[in-house]
Amino acid sequence: MEDLKPFQQTLNTARIICEFIAGEHYSVFRRIKGVTFGISSSIVSMRPFEFTPDLSQLEERTNALFKTLTGYGVKRMTVMTFSCGTRISLDYDDKGKKSRSEESDIALDGWLFRTDTGGRKDLILQTPSAQCDAVGPIISPRLDMSELPELFLNGERISFN
Repeated sequence: MEDLKPFQQTLNTARIICEFIAGEHYSVFRRIKGVTFGISSSIVSMRPFEFTPDLSQLEERTNALFKTLTGYGVKRMTVMTFSCGTRISLDYDDKGKKSRSEESDIALDGWLFRTDTGGRKDLILQTPSAQCDAVGPIISPRLDMSELPELFLNGERISFN
């Protein structure tokens, strides 16, 4: 089993992003159809697929998310929402929001989060159980279990059960 010390920041970052997504689901209806995670010692990417993402006060909420994540060493963050054929992209750096763009896109509805702590020696997380322990209790109750959700970590299928 690999030493998890280099991954503590990014596991915490993944957990906070999952809490952000979980906070979007005020109803009892589960709306997440699948999630793809990419975790290394400096980068977290997360792509949850939803039926309809909540875009209300998007910039305020993602700005607050970025401020929280800077406390965990995040230096850059990109958030993309995909909804009804439109992609909204928000980019943040150490000075705050850098840019916002909106354009047509046929990607499946959901989100894409990418954070970077700027680490130079980037190791890939090889321990799925560490990821499942960090984010499983938060994201698994929001999964739509009517169909088998697609869950991946660094290209490998995972399960929160």
